[in-house]
Amino acid sequence: MATFDAAKIDQDAAEREMLEALEAEDPFAGLVPVEAKIGKNLTDLVTFRMRSEEFQEIDRAASREGMSLSEFIRRSALTRAREAEGLPSLTPSLVDTLDQLTKQYQDLRRKPRGSRARSKANAT
Repeated sequence: MATFDAAKIDQDAAEREMLEALEAEDPFAGLVPVEAKIGKNLTDLVTFRMRSEEFQEIDRAASREGMSLSEFIRRSALTRAREAEGLPSLTPSLVDTLDQLTKQYQDLRRKPRGSRARSKANAT
């Protein structure tokens, strides 16, 4: 009596399906369509090397300023980049104010319209 290996049969079927898709020259054959939402605030992850002494110095400065290390490096790099372009650099207090205003604006945009009206009435 012959025995069958179900896993081997499934694997063979999957391989045949992949080969048929390649032969049909349809790169999307066999894929399942899905809906995806892409966020507005896309970010890039940046990695770089630095000496341990440099890292410790930057980390201490970030702590003194009450910032995360990444925020301190981002702001410092942007300040230097803007100076190099001849653009005005923003003071940390102005950046903080702009960040707070942006967050408040985004929070207001997320609220339903009726709750905005109630918020305005409560504020007065």
